[in-house]
Amino acid sequence: MKKKSVFVRIATILIYLYCGYMALPWVLLAISGVVEKVTSEPAPVAPPPEITYGEFPVELVYEIDGETVTVSDIYVCEYEGYRHRRHDWNAYMKSTGEPGFVLHKDLFTKVYCRIGYAGYYMGEDVGEPEMEAVVIYKDFSGSGVLFPAELYEKHKIKLISWTMPEPIENHFPEGYTQ
Repeated sequence: MKKKSVFVRIATILIYLYCGYMALPWVLLAISGVVEKVTSEPAPVAPPPEITYGEFPVELVYEIDGETVTVSDIYVCEYEGYRHRRHDWNAYMKSTGEPGFVLHKDLFTKVYCRIGYAGYYMGEDVGEPEMEAVVIYKDFSGSGVLFPAELYEKHKIKLISWTMPEPIENHFPEGYTQ
């Protein structure tokens, strides 16, 4: 009985030492004020661009199961702020609220075609958008971009063409990167 008691005491002491060793760097940082300084610095705030809202007519032609489909909608772009050294935009299709054209939807997946980054349409210098299909799995197993061959193989969808407007001319505050 006495041997077991000694073993339990030694194990308890070792556990306390290990926990103290793991917590020591954090305790030292907190004492030195580094943690408070890092967590208390406000995020940079940038004035919004001159134009913060835009609506853009877009059209997509695609083929699904051998049938050609043409869809049109309005792509809405709204400024949401400045985060992580870049402008943050909310973008969606006006008629559906989706981030792009919905091409296929069933119980387990939703496949939609993204039509580019909203910053492009709102005048940011972010490069030409690319037409790409994105699949979202409703069982929360993930999402991802589908390449054309994979899109056709899995869903029998072929993206043919799209029509999009030129970006607007917008003015961004000086000193803030786009």
